[in-house]
Amino acid sequence: MCPRCDAPAQTGDACERCALPLRRCGQCRGVAGPFHRFCGFCGYELVLGHRGDHGARGWLVGTLLGGLGVLAGLALLYSVGVILR
Repeated sequence: MCPRCDAPAQTGDACERCALPLRRCGQCRGVAGPFHRFCGFCGYELVLGHRGDHGARGWLVGTLLGGLGVLAGLALLYSVGVILR
């Protein structure tokens, strides 16, 4: 479907109804407009040709979980140290 007029998108490089230039996703063959950076169907980056940066926030989650693990370990050591006194 054309992002502008919702006409069925054919295999051409432009919409037949409104003449909007269309691009095809390299991964799922979905239709995107000329100003879209990511495919709306699968997240594939149309400009650079790789998947979107969906996993970029993984380092933040890993850091938070690692920090919580360290805090839990310190709390456990403190509680064991207090009990053994």
